[in-house]
Amino acid sequence: MQEYPFPALEDLENARYRLFPPELENDPLVFFHATPYGNFTAITDGGFRLPEATRENQFPAVSFAKNSDLSLTLAMQKRRSELGEYVMFAVRYDSVDGLDDQGIDVHDRRLNTPPTIVGYCRIPESYEHR
Repeated sequence: MQEYPFPALEDLENARYRLFPPELENDPLVFFHATPYGNFTAITDGGFRLPEATRENQFPAVSFAKNSDLSLTLAMQKRRSELGEYVMFAVRYDSVDGLDDQGIDVHDRRLNTPPTIVGYCRIPESYEHR
């Protein structure tokens, strides 16, 4: 699992807010998931886990964006209420079979064949998304 450095703001803007190299961003089997950094060890040690089903969330899933710019935007919206450093994972699936394609992201409702974490990027607490 490779760590990718968080880009300088100018480089980030030039890359259209994508955090990973084009070979990952353009791979149809690679997806992105951002979360508070406090979840890093649990995910790297135990993998992604489905949230519990609730009345509001009857069909729990782990969501993965097709591009890191979407995942970054969503994470920075979430950070308004959950402050701190975040981390974004780049994961690779062997196949998209069994994933629920939502257009801009996919939902894995089973995690029967969990994805492989191929890299991550720490999103500094000081970063302000535009």
